[in-house]
Amino acid sequence: PGVIATYDRHGRIHEAGSAQILEDAYTAWQTHVNSGATALLIAADTATVTALNHRAHTDRVTDGHVDDTRTVRLGDGLDAGPGDVVVARRNDRRQLLPGGGHLRNGTRATISATHDDGSVDVTIDGSAAQSRAVLTLSAVYVRNDLELGYATTVHRAQGATVDHAHLLVTPAMTREA
Repeated sequence: PGVIATYDRHGRIHEAGSAQILEDAYTAWQTHVNSGATALLIAADTATVTALNHRAHTDRVTDGHVDDTRTVRLGDGLDAGPGDVVVARRNDRRQLLPGGGHLRNGTRATISATHDDGSVDVTIDGSAAQSRAVLTLSAVYVRNDLELGYATTVHRAQGATVDHAHLLVTPAMTREA
């Protein structure tokens, strides 16, 4: 509980109505991403996460960061194209990473190419890859186990490493969340 006072002293807690706080968190996330930092939006429920991911994808297409001419349908029901950030939702020991290890649930990557059969090439950055790795994920994996990775639920955010996280706290959240 003491950390809440520390966050407040450093101006890290903002209060507003639900629509305004959603907008404020999204704008702060967008500012960080546009400056080259890694950032994650964190919400309590899947519906909010899906809405935020859809908005981020749409805005990144509009800004020219994502190619929407070659999209694939992901496991969350949203479309993604080259340039989109995605997250793996299932371990796949057949997808080996340089330096050892394999594709793990929660691994974040960027789509570098899509293929006519629905498969995608992804570039994995960071400590999970131990170096930049490019993997081809099958169409079945993409349809069932890949989601946009701009926003996530509180529970799925555990273990994620980013420069900035923007948590949307609501009265309905549990103490554990």
